[in-house]
Amino acid sequence: QVSQRDQALEEMKRQHYIAEQKRQQEQLETAQQQHHHQAQAMHAEASWRERVGTLEQRCGVEESRRVGAEVETEAAAARAAKLGAALSRCEARQVELEQLLEIETQRQRDAERERQEVTGRASLLQKQTAEVTREAEEKLSDQVRLRVKAEAERDRMRDAQERSDSAAEAARR
Repeated sequence: QVSQRDQALEEMKRQHYIAEQKRQQEQLETAQQQHHHQAQAMHAEASWRERVGTLEQRCGVEESRRVGAEVETEAAAARAAKLGAALSRCEARQVELEQLLEIETQRQRDAERERQEVTGRASLLQKQTAEVTREAEEKLSDQVRLRVKAEAERDRMRDAQERSDSAAEAARR
């Protein structure tokens, strides 16, 4: 059981390590994506400014406003997609953490059940020890009574022998 608990603990550590590596990889990917999006945004803005300048010259202010609105809409859609991806990662991490919590909860339940079993066995051993001790004390008490009885019988026999010897001695005289 200890080995199983150690294995479960090692598995939990391994899962935690894997989860940490995954989290760090996701952070790195997120940072790379943010950098990429920033670069795209800067490029898009420069491109947009260039297009706006050209359009203002060609089509006037109204057309440049329409193109600006389109660019802003595209940027908003890109931000929404980025937020959606981040939300998906968060939801996946939440599921992973819930699984780890369930594993830990089960481990604690197992440890509590094992503790109760050990306590039960200890209690049973205490009762058995008390019973054996009581029986041993009774046997010892019986042995003491028998020894006292045997000594009394030996003393009685010795007294009878001495009286018999004295009577025989007196009869000889």
